[in-house]
Amino acid sequence: MTDPRGALVGPGASDTARRERFARAKAIFCESVELPEAERDRVVAAACAGDEALRREVESLLRSDSQDATFLERPAAALLAAGERAPIAVPQLSPGARLGGYVVDSLLGTGGMGEVYLARDTRLRRRVAIKIVGNGQSGERADTALLREARHASVLSHPCICGVHEVGESEGRRFIVMEYVEGETLRAMVARRGPLPLADVLRQGGRIADALDHAHTRGVVHRDLKSANVMVSGEGDTKVLDFGLARWLPDAAARQASASFDTETLALAGTLDYMAPEVLLGGAADARSDIWSLGVLLHEMAEGAPPFRRGTPVDTVSAILKADPPPFRPGIAVGLRLVIRRCLSRKPARRYQCAADVRQALEALGRHGQARQRLVAGLAWAELRPRIVAIAAVALIAAVLLGTGAWLTSRSTSRAAAPMRALLVMPLASPPGEAGGEPPYFAEGLTEALIAEIGGTGIDRVISRTSAMAVVRGRKTPRVIAGELQVDGILDGTVNRTGDRVRLSVRLLKAATGQEVWSTSQERPASEAAALVASIAAAVAGGMNHPMSDEAARRLSAVRAVRPDVQEAYLKGRYEWNLRTEASLRRAIDYYESAVRMDPTYAPANAGLADCYNQLGTVMVGTGSPAGFRPMAAAAAIKALQVDSTLSEAHATLGYIRHYEWQWSESERAFKRAIQLNPSNALAHIWYANLLASLRRFPEALREVERGRELDPFSLVVNTNVGWTLSYAGRLDEAIAQYRKVLAIDPAYVQARLRLGDALQETGQFEAALAEFEEAARLTGGGFSSRTAIAGVYALMGRRKHAGALLDEILRDARGRYVSPSTVADVYEKLGLVDAAFDWLERAYAEHSNHMAYLAVEWHPGLKSDPRYAALMRRVGLE
Repeated sequence: MTDPRGALVGPGASDTARRERFARAKAIFCESVELPEAERDRVVAAACAGDEALRREVESLLRSDSQDATFLERPAAALLAAGERAPIAVPQLSPGARLGGYVVDSLLGTGGMGEVYLARDTRLRRRVAIKIVGNGQSGERADTALLREARHASVLSHPCICGVHEVGESEGRRFIVMEYVEGETLRAMVARRGPLPLADVLRQGGRIADALDHAHTRGVVHRDLKSANVMVSGEGDTKVLDFGLARWLPDAAARQASASFDTETLALAGTLDYMAPEVLLGGAADARSDIWSLGVLLHEMAEGAPPFRRGTPVDTVSAILKADPPPFRPGIAVGLRLVIRRCLSRKPARRYQCAADVRQALEALGRHGQARQRLVAGLAWAELRPRIVAIAAVALIAAVLLGTGAWLTSRSTSRAAAPMRALLVMPLASPPGEAGGEPPYFAEGLTEALIAEIGGTGIDRVISRTSAMAVVRGRKTPRVIAGELQVDGILDGTVNRTGDRVRLSVRLLKAATGQEVWSTSQERPASEAAALVASIAAAVAGGMNHPMSDEAARRLSAVRAVRPDVQEAYLKGRYEWNLRTEASLRRAIDYYESAVRMDPTYAPANAGLADCYNQLGTVMVGTGSPAGFRPMAAAAAIKALQVDSTLSEAHATLGYIRHYEWQWSESERAFKRAIQLNPSNALAHIWYANLLASLRRFPEALREVERGRELDPFSLVVNTNVGWTLSYAGRLDEAIAQYRKVLAIDPAYVQARLRLGDALQETGQFEAALAEFEEAARLTGGGFSSRTAIAGVYALMGRRKHAGALLDEILRDARGRYVSPSTVADVYEKLGLVDAAFDWLERAYAEHSNHMAYLAVEWHPGLKSDPRYAALMRRVGLE
């Protein structure tokens, strides 16, 4: 059998013919599904005239839709738009009706999914939009459809996305409360004004692309982007509406499964004029199908109409699948034409692969348009003409190159001939001759971020910042560095801020010879400093001839813009965090909290807060109970991961928290994910080694801690942890030697002093242990950790009177300050007061003291034979 167009559609039909037939049926379905029954029958009959099989297929879709209520998943698009309200049935709510703390003012509109009302929030005194399930559409499916939209929008927090304030229920009726956006839709604006000026197209298009990028990086694809779903307020603000058709991207679906979010693919979703070809043919929507819709939207703003709209749905489908976009009218900027054409490539692989690339291309066109205007204002025509031609050529190149991440301000030489597998990133410096240079927190912060981003590309080994600083202080030659660190390459560079622009210039040297093999220089606005670092990291991976995974490439391309003041506060916090003192950690918290107040969605600042809270709850650094600090750390880490689930540092921090909350499998899973995302995250390896040691998995623990040392060979923290792991593994002589190596580098490093004293007393070297503890007390001004250690070794030496007096003194002082109960228990044990020791261990258990995670490996000769010790181990999951 053949259809009226001559295409074979029977059992022997080609896959292409069957897909195109389905697309035509889908188009007629979308056109008719919301029409009254009589009108719907007329439209279907006209569209399928002469093709009874096509008509049966459309009617089958309509019957299925009616039976399973999937019409609820078509949102009431643009119900907030003045002048675009759907036909109004009898509203369910009257003015003055109350839904919880909200009072209804008026009906804004109705649609296939529900009804939307303008209401007043009586508590916060603001206007909101409230959506309820439509009249006659009740039950579990209806509630599920309503909640789906709220759940998709709830993970999004962006100035260009209509926000969801609350999901509520009142007298059995569920509702979602949304931001009220007053203005008109882009559809109405284009209908009223006709094609928009280039500046408006670039501005609105860039904002929409940024909103899509935000959604895509959080795993949400819109699936119904169109001009009626974009609002422009009277002040010119842009809002993307209606995530009721959105679904989780495939990789995000797995991440969100535990939250019971709906991840099904709705094959019939969307609006015909904006549907990508692969979606029309039955494929799943992804970020690239949203980019097609964005291209249609850009065309509509520039030309006044979508490019493939035809007189009938079938003709529209045919145009989308086969026709070229119509020629642009004269005067449309060449660069904009190229951007739109690339968005509308029929093969998804040929489109921009992420919305951030579209935004960058539009921003570049805008900047070059401004440059041209400045020339026009300042030059006579005779001078102007050749320069305009040059600018047009540059803009043309920009539009093409920006899709692949290349910037006009960048330069690069060839890559390394053979892949490099290990890299040292030297601290970034200000260019020679710059007065004063950059403040230390800025250059150090960008250096650390660059190391982390390069590590996230999957390169085998990227040396950490602390070891890079040690190399700088040692003034070592490339050949010596290559020998000591076993690296193939050395990356050095400069950072320079001029006004609101940041430039990074780096060069890759062959470590063995110091010969330059590759270089690049890139510049961006200060708000895009993080994206600039990510772009440089991707370029470095290319320069090292290192292939990146798809996940790493997506993550680097998805780094978003951040307000300069937010970035500044974060970098200051990171600088203070790296000092690792109680005072510096508290200063870091102030900076991180400032960044979060300005931008609650900035994940690195939340992760930084979690790190600070963790450290303030430890015996070595902080002076507070983990019972107070660790819940705050967990909340901050989880918030960071809700915003950016690809942040290695946040996964590592969560693994640290779960370790000391005795959630053993969850901790290990978090550490493995952190290391998968960034194999060069030295702290993730060290903390994972601590977990493995506490579980007595010593061979694995030693491998992880050695991996951490390979990544950060000069770090005092890392090298001390090497000794600590050796000690737990019973290799005390090696541990003692390792601690002494650390103290040879920095005699004032207290943690190594205390760990060395512990190892010495375990081997019976009490006098030597006492000397280490007394030096630690001198360095800390009599800190509790060192004083309890002294009291304990006094007891082992038989100086019980001295031990008891010192312990009484510590307990008196502890009335005004925190002292770790596990350290007090240790003194009582060594005094032979077993019941008192267990009383204090119970206190340590109650506050989830870090010490409790190591009950299986700690040195407790006076307690381990007591049944109470085995019971404690069982209670923390170490049976």
